[in-house]
Amino acid sequence: MKDEVSSNEIVRFKSLESTNDEAKKIISNVSPKKPIWVVADKQTKGRGRGQNIWVSEIGNLFCSVALPILFDTKLLPLLSCSSSIAVFDCVKEYLPNTEKLKIKWPNDILLNDSKLSGILIENIITNEKNYSIVGIGINVAHSPTNLSHETNCLNNVCERKVDLKDVIDSLVKSFNKNLLHIYKNDADFLINKFKNNSWRYQKNIQFKLNNKVIEGKIVDFTNDFEIMIQTDKKIEVFNSGEVSFNY
Repeated sequence: MKDEVSSNEIVRFKSLESTNDEAKKIISNVSPKKPIWVVADKQTKGRGRGQNIWVSEIGNLFCSVALPILFDTKLLPLLSCSSSIAVFDCVKEYLPNTEKLKIKWPNDILLNDSKLSGILIENIITNEKNYSIVGIGINVAHSPTNLSHETNCLNNVCERKVDLKDVIDSLVKSFNKNLLHIYKNDADFLINKFKNNSWRYQKNIQFKLNNKVIEGKIVDFTNDFEIMIQTDKKIEVFNSGEVSFNY
């Protein structure tokens, strides 16, 4: 089944191994000129960052957007920022209280320090085509268990049962709205909005670097969406993937 939301095509599947992998196939076969969203009721081989799996229980949202890169590729780090803000804006519509809703750099959404959503971005940059694949998982009906961190889901905290189709429609609109700021090269807007909703911003944290646990304070984010952490020795700047956080 296909439908249109803000000129984005949405393709729905009962089951896929991975929505990101299906988006890659679409890019390879079609080279779409506009964003195509892949949504699955179930994933059998969902992936997170690194070697992590994404537990994919039916009732939660699993989707990926095959996104033609129509902006300067130097701005690609901001896609992680705009995508996380888009998910944040989407889920906060359903919450009776958003005070404890935060974005953990680079792009996890936490509610009461429990993971509500995660994002996996993969890029295809060649001489022939430039695409990003933004995979988004949102816990709607279920909170996965037996993981290394606490999780939460919308139905646990909302005052009503959340409809999956409503969530995807809201997400697409929010994604498009925040993506516009990359087209406008408006990094300041995105970074400032991220700071205002960032987990542990200007607070002490523990982070892992090269398997060593270090204490520090998150003090800022650069316009390339790097994180700046004050340690005992100095302020250090890290890219996504270099550090992880205990929470």
